[in-house]
Amino acid sequence: MQAADINFEDFIGLSMERASRLFRQTEQYELLREDVERAEQDLKNNFGEDDYSYIESCFEILLKAESQETEFLYRQAYKDCVELLKKLVVLA
Repeated sequence: MQAADINFEDFIGLSMERASRLFRQTEQYELLREDVERAEQDLKNNFGEDDYSYIESCFEILLKAESQETEFLYRQAYKDCVELLKKLVVLA
């Protein structure tokens, strides 16, 4: 594939998806998923349906912000890597 054929947006999207799939195969992810399930069940047990819906919508907003920050950092990491490789004269 020639450099002119690479769409940076597509490349980042595919790279993030691949990294996410790899992370979901780790023990760390499994432990975090169990914690999330436990926390979700605790919220459902300790709050009424309306309160739980409100809490869930607040978490969705927080998670969206975190997701956008993660994507920005992922993109910046690629740019920083290229810059470093150029400074090390690995890339022209």
